[in-house]
Amino acid sequence: FVWDLRYPQPRAISYEYGIGAVYGVNTPTLPAGAYVLPGRYEVVLKAGAQQWRQPLSVLADPRIATPMADLQRARAYSMVAAQALDAAYVANGEVLALRQQLTALRPRLRGGLLEAANALEKKTTVLIKLAEGTDADFGTISEVIGGLAAGLEGADFAPTPGQQAGLDDY
Repeated sequence: FVWDLRYPQPRAISYEYGIGAVYGVNTPTLPAGAYVLPGRYEVVLKAGAQQWRQPLSVLADPRIATPMADLQRARAYSMVAAQALDAAYVANGEVLALRQQLTALRPRLRGGLLEAANALEKKTTVLIKLAEGTDADFGTISEVIGGLAAGLEGADFAPTPGQQAGLDDY
């Protein structure tokens, strides 16, 4: 196991490849997860009932002069973006599950219940990008937030006002 010094990849509806992606070469998808900050960590290996602990120090790249406060803001931004991606992922799954349940129930529904089920399904259409011209569906939200997160993951600076505003909008 090799740790890439990142937090786990956030769950997202879809992922992208970076500009340096090579087909068929296990290219990581983006966003990949925020980098950890320089500091002390503890690695824990668990095997059955046993576990081993080992301290680990992550040092700052000496070529980078970014203040720690900026790195902390970038990490905090990435973590908020990961939470938003996860929320969109979960909400999208819930809407898809609801639509599947409505589809399964529809043959047994009659009258007002059938009309209510059809109306509910129609209302959920905009949430999963089935309606043209929408940009407030969970897939688009996930793409925008994922792009913002990926744009900052490999950077060594705090989020710009534009990046922060973009995340705040979603």
